[in-house]
Amino acid sequence: MIRGIFNILFNVLVANIPLVFIRNNIYRLILNVGTNANIMMGVRFLSKNITIGDNSVINYGCLIDSRGSYIKIGRNVDIAPYVHIWTLEHDPESESHDVRSGRVFIDDNAWICTRATILPGVRIGKGAVVAAGSLVINDVNDHELVAGVPAKFIKILNSKANYSLNYKPWFY
Repeated sequence: MIRGIFNILFNVLVANIPLVFIRNNIYRLILNVGTNANIMMGVRFLSKNITIGDNSVINYGCLIDSRGSYIKIGRNVDIAPYVHIWTLEHDPESESHDVRSGRVFIDDNAWICTRATILPGVRIGKGAVVAAGSLVINDVNDHELVAGVPAKFIKILNSKANYSLNYKPWFY
């Protein structure tokens, strides 16, 4: 019953409020959302076991599933549209379709590009970039670029990513 009310309240009503300042203030009442963080329209939360750091952005169409464990998103993290973050999955080795879970940490100044998927138990390092469409099944070190399915190391980034995000359109 409570889960159903949460889904209706946040994933239907609040997620579709077109004014960002109203939507984000409502999220701040229930979720642990930092100063100047921005959650765009259409983001679905499957639980509220999450912390979102200052100045971070979660773009439209993302799915954030913290039912299995905890998600911590650092400061100045840019999560592009349609990213999926999971803390709960089925165990493919299980004969009875058991689930397994793990926390997800995304460190400061990381950038998760469009349509990336992050599976349970993963840490994305400070200033790391996950390329579009990647499937992250292992930790990503600080300042690494990873890409692919599954995501593999591409290179160490020259930039030490020390920016402060301030993306806040009036609508969206």
